[in-house]
Amino acid sequence: MRKSCYNPQNAAHRIEDMPFLLTVPEAAKILRCGKTKIYELAKTEKDFPAIRLAGAIRIQRDGLIRWLEERMKGDREGD
Repeated sequence: MRKSCYNPQNAAHRIEDMPFLLTVPEAAKILRCGKTKIYELAKTEKDFPAIRLAGAIRIQRDGLIRWLEERMKGDREGD
């Protein structure tokens, strides 16, 4: 009998179903980068939608979508 490769923890989720405020690991998963990169973006990019809440960094979900769309739009215009 063949074993399934499906693992629900690795399944894609709709970003709209994610919490309004994302943790650093959640944002890293969306952007497919490391947590260190998210911390760097939060520190260096003025328009990155991160806030500090009780000492922890949280990223606004809808702001992250807009930030990413703007970056993608800029890349397309630069071609």
